[in-house]
This record gives sequence, structure tokens and C-alpha cells, in this order.
Amino acid sequence: MSYAVLFKIYFVDSFVIRQLERLKSRVTQGHIYVIADETNGDVGPIPHDRVVRVTEAEMIAQGFAKGDPNTSLFWHSADLSLYRLFESQPGYDYYVTVEYDAIVNGDADRLVAAVAAKNYDFVGQEVAKAVAEWPWTKTCNRIYDPAILRPYLNAIAFYSARAVPVLRDRRLELSRLFRDQEIDQFPISEAFIATELARAGLTIGNLSEFGDTGAYDWWPPTNEAELDMVAHGTFIHPVLAGERYIDSLLRSERLPALFKPASPVAEKLLRLPPRDYIPKLLPKLINRRRPPDRLFSIAQVKEPLFETPDPSPNIARGKPATQSSVSPFSRSKQVEQDAAGAVNGLVTGSFSFHTGCDDPSWWLVDLEGPHAIDAIWVFNRMDLPGRARNLKISISPDGRDWTRILDREAEKNFGGAYGEPLMVTLADRPVARFVRLELAGRQFLHLDQVKVFGVAQPDA
Repeated sequence: MSYAVLFKIYFVDSFVIRQLERLKSRVTQGHIYVIADETNGDVGPIPHDRVVRVTEAEMIAQGFAKGDPNTSLFWHSADLSLYRLFESQPGYDYYVTVEYDAIVNGDADRLVAAVAAKNYDFVGQEVAKAVAEWPWTKTCNRIYDPAILRPYLNAIAFYSARAVPVLRDRRLELSRLFRDQEIDQFPISEAFIATELARAGLTIGNLSEFGDTGAYDWWPPTNEAELDMVAHGTFIHPVLAGERYIDSLLRSERLPALFKPASPVAEKLLRLPPRDYIPKLLPKLINRRRPPDRLFSIAQVKEPLFETPDPSPNIARGKPATQSSVSPFSRSKQVEQDAAGAVNGLVTGSFSFHTGCDDPSWWLVDLEGPHAIDAIWVFNRMDLPGRARNLKISISPDGRDWTRILDREAEKNFGGAYGEPLMVTLADRPVARFVRLELAGRQFLHLDQVKVFGVAQPDA
């Protein structure tokens, strides 16, 4: 069974080279071709003996339409590079496409043989989301009846030799219709490929039939440095490193979910050094919905980044929290969900909860049992730190009887992600279950993070 593997790249750096080497370690009998999109210029030397370089202009000259003018042709129509290889190397039984940020974590020879044994013409991963909820349906819902639409993720995909020309010829036909304005949509490849092959009567399978796809999706990404955490996966996507990894996590459309319980973004950011993400994250959070003349920049923050590690496990993390009210600025309209943002463990520099202008405004966490409290750290919101200047902290064993441990009256604001947070050390280690923060008088209360350190005690 002969097969070619198409490794698709858009630039060359050390990460891409490592990804290529990983792929080489999985392919024995097949031939690997690197195809480089050079629409934006020469990507430079590629340390491989089978390289195909291509541009959008070349594909358009062959009759393929770009479709969406605001996106890359090779992103919107990821199948086009497959046709480029097929026409130059037509003699293989199967073609396997692998994006630069995907990993085949299994023996490629065996995988191709298994696909061929089932006589599949295409194998990708079917999208679980309903067609009506899939965002790319809008690229083709006037071309295909939604009842026949077959969305598939194809960052890793297998194609039989008979499937490729079927797709190519149909893509050329749709390109002509689009150019002639007989259709006003141009289907994205994830909608086009499986749908057209099914219409042609060819056979389709799922990657999950051939291995573990638990780490295979559009998002969130896996950090290359943490590949051992997904070593069980046969197919992994997306895998990124360095700034690309962080930039993917911090995509603006994902940020509203950052403060929700079990946020995948928060969990992943917590495993990174703060200096890697806070300078990117803070302005995005603070500037959401701000007019241009009020945009916040980290250049406005004078203090150095706070990077002192936690002295012990944060016993407040993930515990139930509540507050006096919510406001139009709150992350959630539910009091408990908004309050929970302050105990997700992630210091951002922005606010994670926001009360109304109450008298008094307060926030509270339930440690769910008695604890000997060693310290309480409070991280302030960096763009409006002054409102929390005169913060009060109380603790209670039962939520009824309270002991004030801090009654701050200070001219100087306390800091947070940048500058020094409020760090209260309790030498006598009082036992408490509840920690309450409040402001006297009518005021908003909005903070970044509250960390509590201590040791659980037996119930009385």
C-alpha cells in the first residue's frame, strides 16, 4: 500500500522543524512531502528532500477561487494543497494530510493499512456540533441542503487516490460558479470535503475508529511542552509553542469564559509563568468595550510583575463564593458565578468580579470547613486600584460571628499582578471557615484574585 504524507506549513521555525521530525518518526513506508504556502514570501530553507512551494496566485491561475477575500486561500480551502501534490505525484494509493500544528502519534503505516482495509475514501473527524450551530455552515447553507451537510475536522485526514480528483474537479466547478456569480458562497473545506464525497457515493470514516481523538479538536491548543499530558492521543491538534500557544489561548472571543468554573483557558494559563501571559492578557481584559481614548496599556503600570510563588496550596481556589450584588460590569449575571472568578487561581491584573455600588459592598468565600489560616493575599484590579484602598477583611468559623483581621486605612493603593498585592500574615493562625472582604460606605468592590493559605482542621 503506497501512500504520501503532505505536511502543510506556512513558515519555518524551530517548532515546525520539530513537528516535521515527529512526523518522520511515525512514517516508515510512506513518502513525506512538505508543502509550503509562500503567498506572503519565501519561507526560507526547509531541511527536507521533498518540498513543494506554492502561492495563492498559482492556485487561482489554475482556476481555483479564493472564496472569502478576508482569509487565506489555503486556510479557507485547505484541500487545495492536496490537489497540488496529487497533480505532481499522482501514483499513490492514499494521501495523508497533516497540518503543521497536528501530530500523528501512531504508526502511520498501520493507520493507512487500517483505513485501506475498511475501503474508506476519506477519514477525518466528524463535527459533533449540530449543523445549525456550526459556525461555518454560513459558507455553504445555500449550496447544500443542511440535511446532507457533513462537517469534518481535517487537520489530519486520509484520502484514497480516487477521492482526490473527485474533490478537485468539484472544487473547480464551484470556483467557476462563484466567479460567474451563479453562487454567492464558497464552502470552507471542513464542510466541502465529506459532503461532496458522500454526494459522489464514496465511503467516509472517522479518525476515532483508528485511535484516540481525546486531544483532537479545533481548540484549545496543547502546549508543546506538555505533550506528555496527552501522550495517550493517537491524533493531537492543535499543538503550539511559545507565543503562538499563548496568543491562541487569549483569542478575544474566548475571554468571556475565562472566569467561569473549570475554564480550560484558566487551567492552561495557570501552568505558565505569569510573565508569559499577563502582559498580553491584562490590556485585552481591561480594554474590552472601552472607547479608543480610554484604552489601557501595561506601560501605565510602573511596578514590576509580581512573581512570588504561593507559599502553600491556595485553599480558597475553586471554593464557593458569593458577594453583595452584581453590576452591569460583572463577568456573570449570577452572584455566585461572578464571585467565583476571584478564586479560580488565575491572576490577570483585571477584575474577576464586580459588585454593584452597595453600602456596604462585600465578597465572601466559604472554605467548606475549618482551617488554620496562615495568610490571605488580595490582588487588586490594576486600572482602578483606588476603590479598594480601605479594604476590610474578616474571618468567621460559622458565618455568624466575625473577627476583623484587617481594617485598612491607607493613602497608598495596594497592587496585584504588577506591584505588591495585599499580603496579610496571621501569626496566631486563627481557625475559620469563611473569609469576607468589604468596603465601608457606598462603593463598588472589584478585585482580581483572593488567595487563602492554611491547613484544614478537624471539625469540632
